[in-house]
Amino acid sequence: MARKAVGTKFLKFGEIERAAYLELRSNGVGKMMAAKGVGVDYSTVAQYRAANPEWDEFDRKAAGEANEQVSNAMFQTALKGNVTAQQVWLYNRDPDNWKDRRTPKDSGDESFDLARMSEEERRELRQALNKAFAVEAQESVGRLRSNGILPHEAGGVLPRQNGHHVMEPDR
Repeated sequence: MARKAVGTKFLKFGEIERAAYLELRSNGVGKMMAAKGVGVDYSTVAQYRAANPEWDEFDRKAAGEANEQVSNAMFQTALKGNVTAQQVWLYNRDPDNWKDRRTPKDSGDESFDLARMSEEERRELRQALNKAFAVEAQESVGRLRSNGILPHEAGGVLPRQNGHHVMEPDR
């Protein structure tokens, strides 16, 4: 049961509860669960924070301790050879030299934002893509034929069986 601090507006969130709340936060517990853990509704903590601006700094420091523990653990894991931990560490600690190059950067070019394109621009894009796909398909068919994988010299569509294209054996 929560201890009541006599003579204050925050009877259920007294000194002992506030210390316990900060302890929970420093162990990685979220704000709402920490409030629940000391027997108060989070709205009580929010009201206390509003009435005592310095409390926000205490809460931030407590949560920072939990983040520091995780950071230290990740660093130790990275040192033991965990490549993912090494990447995360370097991407976040030295982003100028270490980037995940698989993640595309926003170039600021909005030319492919379909929502902002006019109908004419979308039609031109569709035609360009269809042409590119057709060229790629022709090149693929040529490679398949040159490797003897695709025996149909007439350039027609592969025969279908049960709705799927099938290869006919060479005769």
